[in-house]
Amino acid sequence: MLFKDRVDAGRQLAALLVEREEIARDKESLVVVSILRGGIVVGVEVAKKFAIPHCAIIVAKIAHPKQSELAIGAVCEGEYFFDKHVIQAIPQDDIDDQIKKAEQKITHYKKIYGDRELDVLSKKVLLIDDGVATGATVNVAGAALRKKGARAVFLASPVIALDFDATSFDGVYFLHQEADFRAISQFYEEFPQVSDAQVKEIMLGIQEN
Repeated sequence: MLFKDRVDAGRQLAALLVEREEIARDKESLVVVSILRGGIVVGVEVAKKFAIPHCAIIVAKIAHPKQSELAIGAVCEGEYFFDKHVIQAIPQDDIDDQIKKAEQKITHYKKIYGDRELDVLSKKVLLIDDGVATGATVNVAGAALRKKGARAVFLASPVIALDFDATSFDGVYFLHQEADFRAISQFYEEFPQVSDAQVKEIMLGIQEN
């Protein structure tokens, strides 16, 4: 195991990022944006280290109709991302059904966590998640942040799959890259589901700072 838990991973990631001049430079325009839910636990440690604003972004995976753990895409802030190689073999009606389910999740999450406007206009964004496997969620989040006017989007995650295509980001930072990437949990000693109560507590702390 590489990390004890998400907090440990966040602290290790923060220690890496503060050494990167291109990130630390122009800190007054830097903001951390974490992907709910697991990413927010990692992201809060990065934001603490830099003493910069932190906010959350809601992304929903679009699941394969027959393999719920396999992402064929993702949706975020009205933006959509699809794995073109995977969806070619799936009937359009099935894809549309999965899109509706993902959109319903977004609506549900916003009711639970609130629907605050992301203020990233002309900002340098550090997009944080607890791990990047297929890249569907981070790619759609990155696209949404650029649409909202982010000046640059840097992706940072404790672990990233070796075949992840990072070309859509201004920079990508990680502690470990893995070819045999089966699940994000394989790199953590403790990887529980992040509860709604935990997310609300972190978000309340973000709003107060």
